[in-house]
Amino acid sequence: MKIFIVEDDQNIIRILEKIIEDKKLGEVVGKANDGVRGLEEIKIVKPDIVLVDLLMPGKDGISLTRELKAIYPDIQYIMISQVSSKDMIAKAYESGIEYYISKPINAIEVQTVIKKVEEKVDMKKKLNQIQDLFSAESENSKIEGGSHNSNNGIEGVKQVMQKIGVIGESGSQDI
Repeated sequence: MKIFIVEDDQNIIRILEKIIEDKKLGEVVGKANDGVRGLEEIKIVKPDIVLVDLLMPGKDGISLTRELKAIYPDIQYIMISQVSSKDMIAKAYESGIEYYISKPINAIEVQTVIKKVEEKVDMKKKLNQIQDLFSAESENSKIEGGSHNSNNGIEGVKQVMQKIGVIGESGSQDI
């Protein structure tokens, strides 16, 4: 996973980087110490996850998240702040964050939250693969002029599941 950190406190950035590296949670692909710079760099890097502080100079985390979410709805946002105001936290969730982590930083909490968000990102990618494969199968059947009966549909689903590793050698005994 590509992770970008937007935080005005260099100590927090170092702590987050250490947690991400030590726990092998992904790769830190960029850092910014204010929202304005973060916005520009995130547009270039296009990470999977953004860890963003709430209160920063230039552009706060809520504004940054809202703006980025409109452009990149698939990026996942985790807010980190010492603010405990329920109204501010509610605004943060309304802006599009997935989780809110309170400062001081707790390594186990950061690890757990990032893993949960990574699971969501992976699931979205797999669903997109399934949709793409079904679209391709549908296009192929239109080109061939064939009609799908229920057996063809079932076979199509089996082929898609094999291609994405749900059934086959990996096995689907757990499912």
